[in-house]
Amino acid sequence: MSIQKPESYGLYNPAAGSDSCGVGFITRKDGEQTHEILQMAHSALCTVPHRGHVG
Repeated sequence: MSIQKPESYGLYNPAAGSDSCGVGFITRKDGEQTHEILQMAHSALCTVPHRGHVG
């Protein structure tokens, strides 16, 4: 069984896609910049060290 990737659309390029890849965002709705946000981002990054493009 072969699964077809969707066609190119907007910024999406199916040739650059990989299974189970993604991004994570940690933000505050009010836009306030805090050290807590940095701590949460560091914690999230350390949770997925198996990813090839960590950083």
